[in-house]
Amino acid sequence: MKTERLLAGTFALLLVGAFSIQLVAKERAEPTSGAAGVPASPSALALRDTTKTISVSGVVVAADGRAESGVSVRALTHDEHEPVAESDPQGRFQLRVDRARVRGLVILGHTVDKARQGFFELDWNPEPAKALPPVRLTMGPARSINVQVVDRTGKPVPGAVVGVVGAYVGLDTGHSDQQGQFTLRIPAQAPLQNIYALKAGLGLDYLSLPKAERATTGDQPQPPDLSRPVNLRLTAARTVRIKLIDPEGRPIEGIRVSPWYFQKPQWGHLDGLNISGVGDFQKKTDAAGIAIFDWIPSWNKQSVTFWSHDRELWTRPRITWNPEKDPPEKTAQLQRTVPIRGRVRHADGAPAAGILIQAAGAERSGDPFRGETWTDAKGRFELRVYPGLRYMFAVTDSRWAAAARTEIAVNPDAPADGIDFQLSPAKRIHGHVTIGPDRKPRVGQTMSLAQSSIMRSTATDAQGHYEFHVGPGDYSLWGPENVEEQRFSIGTEESVTLDFHMPRAARGIIGVQVVLQGKDPQPVAGAQVLGMSRSSMIHELSATTDHRGRFRIERWLDEMWIHARSKDGKLTGAIEITEDQTEVTIPVKPSASLRGRLVDAATGQPVPGCNIVAIVVIHTPRGGNSMSLASTKTDAGGRFVLAGLAVGVDYRLEARLQAGGGPSKPSDHRSLGDITPRGPDVQLGDVDLKPR
Repeated sequence: MKTERLLAGTFALLLVGAFSIQLVAKERAEPTSGAAGVPASPSALALRDTTKTISVSGVVVAADGRAESGVSVRALTHDEHEPVAESDPQGRFQLRVDRARVRGLVILGHTVDKARQGFFELDWNPEPAKALPPVRLTMGPARSINVQVVDRTGKPVPGAVVGVVGAYVGLDTGHSDQQGQFTLRIPAQAPLQNIYALKAGLGLDYLSLPKAERATTGDQPQPPDLSRPVNLRLTAARTVRIKLIDPEGRPIEGIRVSPWYFQKPQWGHLDGLNISGVGDFQKKTDAAGIAIFDWIPSWNKQSVTFWSHDRELWTRPRITWNPEKDPPEKTAQLQRTVPIRGRVRHADGAPAAGILIQAAGAERSGDPFRGETWTDAKGRFELRVYPGLRYMFAVTDSRWAAAARTEIAVNPDAPADGIDFQLSPAKRIHGHVTIGPDRKPRVGQTMSLAQSSIMRSTATDAQGHYEFHVGPGDYSLWGPENVEEQRFSIGTEESVTLDFHMPRAARGIIGVQVVLQGKDPQPVAGAQVLGMSRSSMIHELSATTDHRGRFRIERWLDEMWIHARSKDGKLTGAIEITEDQTEVTIPVKPSASLRGRLVDAATGQPVPGCNIVAIVVIHTPRGGNSMSLASTKTDAGGRFVLAGLAVGVDYRLEARLQAGGGPSKPSDHRSLGDITPRGPDVQLGDVDLKPR
């Protein structure tokens, strides 16, 4: 449970808060007083006006430390209008940034011609409600990446949008010229993820830029050689229209909408295109409430999730468009968010300014809500949340704490007041994280603390030390992936000490080669390799071999079952590996095929149009972990051929259908039994489809 929550929380964070809304109160300019009738200080008045934002300031310098003036400095906040400033003669700059955007915020600096650039990424775990440390933006020669965009025939494509993604934001963008070319310029030290091109009517293409320790993709070098032009091919597109309506069915105009993620069908899951924070992919709804995406690639066969980007007034439902089933236009109804208000006071009744309030709401199904806000100079806060959920509200501060407010139901169009807190000194949760037999400090280890659905996180320092400050309640604490989480309660005690020790690293690099079994093994290029852990239901492996039949990938150091299949499906094999292996070879041989006829067990009649799926089940401490490895569909006579299976591997066969037959539905999976192919051609005869 601990690892699953950690990865899910990290993924949500990297996806730009896809499931959260964050807003704070907007105050009127009215007189105020401090405690005991003392007039508020200028800093308190400033806090009231800047509750929603925080200052990001620093200095721009050259490599030798000299200040650089006239540099354009921009905070990549994913918003429509991003904060921009220019460094002064002493290299100084200051930006006002939405507090909700601070975690992992990227700061870019560039000269007018973009020939010199700088990159800085803020901490993902900043101290709550505290001033941010100064940013030191070091400038240097920009890195240039030449991109060539062509169509399906190889002709240059002018006017295509070309861009590069790094740290989950767009680092540079432009349009290809008449020769289909564009040169991207980015900071040399910026981490890169993808280079992309898109154009209306022609589609989308992208190149993944995996880290050196991650999987190769096809025949691309490791990592791709960016000293040569990057060739992107736009082959075909379809148009998708997302329509947003309000609860009364009226169109909502002016809302930004964007797709979340694309995955090329032949690539491993590590090499997808996450574009939730990239402006090139966002469209605004028009007067009819419609955002038009006329570049959705025809090669995409997976469902696409779209998100709306209004964080203040509307909910953000998960809008899923299935290219195999859904019409070109998809309608989503948004609900109005509901304001929740409260006050935070000290024990003597004085208002508590600058206190972080976190909120989390959940229901049995659907996406949760997570949001946060800060109190103003009078200790007041406001947070707009999703209706129809039950919420927990909690105080997070390095000095003060309070008991959480729980089970707060929020109904549509029913603002709630009186979510008040009285502060007392915070209780301290702290400890050290060590690794290995010599118990060295584990530096930079993310530690996560959960109070029901309220999540807090921090990272260990140079001594491996971490700490949280909280109020009374029940908690779960976890960090290292291969160490069990700690569950505990805090009442009257002032502090709790919890240390974690990692016997070894949780992940490591493995080299894999796929070869054709025989006296003289031959490498198999383009083989798809999938792996499942025997320890966790989410520790998977996915990669594709290069021209030498090899790849290297970072993987969980678990016992794993690994399956390999050639690009044409004619060669298959599977092996088990231990947690310590760093190099393995997967021998493959001719695949097995299952032939049979699916018949209704009650009537004996053939069942046409039913999906037949072969599944491998791996047992883990928390239950069975399964992977679908081959599928086919019965013909008009109920006959099927299920190819691409490995000889000697145990499979579970499933029929997937909906009432009356037809496309599969997750709610109607029927087991057809287990089978282990012993040769290349297995005749099953009639296979009974039994009632549920």
